[in-house]
Amino acid sequence: MNEPGDDSDLSFSAGITAYLRTRLQLVSIETVEALNHLKEKLLPIVIVLICAVGSYLLILAALVSFFGKVLGLIGKHPLLGWEFAALIVAGLHIGIIFWMKQKLTIKASGPLFEYSRAELERDREWIQEHKPAQPTSKSS
Repeated sequence: MNEPGDDSDLSFSAGITAYLRTRLQLVSIETVEALNHLKEKLLPIVIVLICAVGSYLLILAALVSFFGKVLGLIGKHPLLGWEFAALIVAGLHIGIIFWMKQKLTIKASGPLFEYSRAELERDREWIQEHKPAQPTSKSS
């Protein structure tokens, strides 16, 4: 059995400390790399998103105007015009919103982070296997 002050207690705790320090350093390095990568990509992504939204809105305005004119030519009813075309386009967008919401609420087919979970479980098992026996304290 290990006695208090035994070298194996110190080596185990030193090993765990070194292991945790190494893991934290790895996470720190990967985080810094991810942030640098994100900084490089963020500005172009923001510019693309602004341009895409602007283009989308202009295309929608043109389509509503076009369909409004077409509806005005087809039917001579006063309610058929750009307003009705705008309602149709809005209805399509609402349908897409509900469709995407439905897709987002579907549960994942498999467990997330499968490899990380397996590695953490192996680490836990290793720690349990190499944990020194706790000295039993006897009360007087």
